[in-house]
Amino acid sequence: MRAALLALLLLAGCLGQPAGREVGPLVGNTAPDFTVQPVGANATWHLAEHRGRFVVLDLMGVNCEPCRVEMPHLLALSQDRSLGFDMVSVDMASVYPGLGAKDTRDIQQFRAGFNATWDFAPDSGRVGRDYEPIVLPTTVILDREGVIVFRSGGGTVTEQQMRGAMERAGLGGPGV
Repeated sequence: MRAALLALLLLAGCLGQPAGREVGPLVGNTAPDFTVQPVGANATWHLAEHRGRFVVLDLMGVNCEPCRVEMPHLLALSQDRSLGFDMVSVDMASVYPGLGAKDTRDIQQFRAGFNATWDFAPDSGRVGRDYEPIVLPTTVILDREGVIVFRSGGGTVTEQQMRGAMERAGLGGPGV
């Protein structure tokens, strides 16, 4: 009986190293790592450097009307400093040339138009390839371990929906 239980635990990945998660763009997967160069910043934005914090990844386009509609919700969420998360908006001109920026100046103007304080960057090519946004905007929320806990695409995600997803995944309360 004991040998059967041990074999079952080994098969389930419960002993030794924890079973690794698949890396990919879907909920439950470890988020693919990436680096982008935010407009107006000297330093790069590297996802791996944000491990230990929740991350909101906004895949958007400066010429995307639903992306503009979602911006006030992202802005409201970003202003709640008690949540303690990081956020980056990545322009998807690499995937959707007609919806994305022609150059970094377009991204700077878009950001300034909303008085957004978080980083905005053009896609390095890797984000669009690895996160596969079918439509814009696509909002992806990662937990502290870099696991995708929320993904929504093609419509406005409200501040309440994003906040709810983070709270269900353990953001908030003591130890934030």
